[in-house]
Amino acid sequence: MAARRILAMIVTRLAFGSLAALTAVPANAAVKSDCDGPVCIAADIVRNTVNDATVSTTDGANADLHIFISNNVDRWKYNSRNFRTEVNRAYDSRTLVCGEAWARGHLLGRPCVRV
Repeated sequence: MAARRILAMIVTRLAFGSLAALTAVPANAAVKSDCDGPVCIAADIVRNTVNDATVSTTDGANADLHIFISNNVDRWKYNSRNFRTEVNRAYDSRTLVCGEAWARGHLLGRPCVRV
């Protein structure tokens, strides 16, 4: 399961051309990721600041993708496999960064990572 999460994170990062970000991250940076079924989320977090978040489908299927954090980030991208959004905001360490994928009115998965 951990290998699947790492692979999903790498595929997501490569899809957005940010391989350099993976090789030159500060020592205090962390990319946290999680998967729920065919849906994965990866969040680039430095200390308690969420720089960006990406939700993707691991099976290659298009879905309506949703990223939400607390009650102030609520963003959608429709009919896509990957969705990345910049956040650049500090949060409490208990805050969850979550993603969802919906297809034909059905939830495919809702993974979350804690800041």
